[in-house]
Amino acid sequence: MTDDTQNIPIAKKRYTKAVATVWLVPLAALAAGVWLLASTIRERGPEITLALPDADGIQAGSTVIKLLNVDVGRVVRVSLNDTHNGVILKARMDKSAAKLLTDETQFWLVKPRIDRKGVTGLGTLVSGYYIEMSPGKKGNAKRDFTVIDAMPSDLSTTGGKHFQLVGEPDGALLSVGSSVLYRNIEVGEVAHAHFNPQENTVSYRIFIKHPNDVLVGENTQFWSAGGLNVDFSGGTLNVAAPPVGAILSGGAIEFDNPQVIGKGAEVDENKKFILHKNAHAIEHKTPENALKLVAFFDQSVASLQKGSPVVYKGITVGYVENPQFFYSKYKSKLFDNKNIPVLFYLSPELFGENTDIKEWQKSIDKTDLVEILHRGNPIVL
Repeated sequence: MTDDTQNIPIAKKRYTKAVATVWLVPLAALAAGVWLLASTIRERGPEITLALPDADGIQAGSTVIKLLNVDVGRVVRVSLNDTHNGVILKARMDKSAAKLLTDETQFWLVKPRIDRKGVTGLGTLVSGYYIEMSPGKKGNAKRDFTVIDAMPSDLSTTGGKHFQLVGEPDGALLSVGSSVLYRNIEVGEVAHAHFNPQENTVSYRIFIKHPNDVLVGENTQFWSAGGLNVDFSGGTLNVAAPPVGAILSGGAIEFDNPQVIGKGAEVDENKKFILHKNAHAIEHKTPENALKLVAFFDQSVASLQKGSPVVYKGITVGYVENPQFFYSKYKSKLFDNKNIPVLFYLSPELFGENTDIKEWQKSIDKTDLVEILHRGNPIVL
């Protein structure tokens, strides 16, 4: 009997490495997700930081940033700043807006408001507040900004100049957009306002539109014009007030040039000036050809102050420079006869004359000067 099993071939085992088709779908989804993430990162614009006093009307994920009424960014996070006295917004900008973010870029909050310009921002009652952007056309790239309260006035296409004003606080701090007046005519606006508690000073950056910027010179004087100015000089009541719109909007800044010496030389952009509390607090700059005199009064001089006018036959001819001129030379007279020395000056230009000061002084010396001082009145010659 033949053993047939010897002729049967022996089977060989072979192992193959195969990937189950069930894994192809999640792998494809993962690849697509990685591609979309990389594409999103590549197309995503920069993140910027915006500082505000508070977050009124701002919502993360909803508040947008607009340029020419086109959305170019969105607020993604709202938080307190490090000192807890303001808020910090993180906003994601479109890639197309990245090159517009420079140190000249400005942002401001658009919301409903009523001011001297009328009613604006009514559309935000429905759409919600948003942040408007003014692109920087040049300058260095920047990612940290401060959001101002209203559209800056210096976006005017007519041109003009900025000036810096610093003074002591006098009432409420003026808001951005408050009027800058020249003889009650609006010629500019407040572009920035700041209070320094350490130095107890207020500072303003104002913008005066062209061609009105030529009115400002090195001798120009600025003062706060927030209400009525009452003056009893010369025995008459004079009341001056800014326009009604300026009063309703919280005040204004006014400026003018000295009558005698004029505005002076032209000044450059960002020239710094002193901001006086009111028109009466302005320090009159003494002309170079002025004649300084000392008058002694045996009455009270409590009503006199620096800048009080000197009147001759109803015409202002000079100003008080020091109402209590206790110079060592005159101290003895104060105790001898109780007279109070007052230093004042007379200006030839105010007399309508521009002669040599020595010749002019001779004519003054021959004038019969009668010193009369009444409470509330200027020095009357």
